[in-house]
Amino acid sequence: MAARRLLLAAALLAAGSAAFFLLGRRAAPVPAPAAAASAAGAADRSAPRVEQDAAAVFQRAFWRRPDASVRILHAERRDWSDGTAVARWQWFVGVDAAPEFVRWLLEENPFGLVRAAAAPAAPDGAPPWYPSGLDAAFETYRNAEGRFVVFLDRRRGRLFATDSGAGFAAAQR
Repeated sequence: MAARRLLLAAALLAAGSAAFFLLGRRAAPVPAPAAAASAAGAADRSAPRVEQDAAAVFQRAFWRRPDASVRILHAERRDWSDGTAVARWQWFVGVDAAPEFVRWLLEENPFGLVRAAAAPAAPDGAPPWYPSGLDAAFETYRNAEGRFVVFLDRRRGRLFATDSGAGFAAAQR
């Protein structure tokens, strides 16, 4: 009898823990995007290194090579250096996206994107092709940090995305 009670208590504890874990993983409201913090003030004043190799920028942005599910319209990545390492980075991508790419991005959701209520303003210094004002056809998605932003027009299959962040520490030996 005591063993049954202990087993029941353990099962209830496991079920409660699982429920807490799963419910706790629901997306919290996404804060408004913050400007990327600079790891070094000097890096903000220097000119960034600009990469416009569309396939390379796409791959670094989405962690996968472009394939038949996307037609890259525009892509740009900027890296600010402090002299020894990347202090800050920012990228912008515009693609015509097939439904399978959109499904991967938003349903498999490798970046933790959630639907956002309103489209943020375009980041300062965005390239001229990046939308500054979006019509109602665009859905907006953001990651938890609010910097990875996706604008999607499902009707046309047009997708614009951007992300930014602090740089990378130099390797230590």
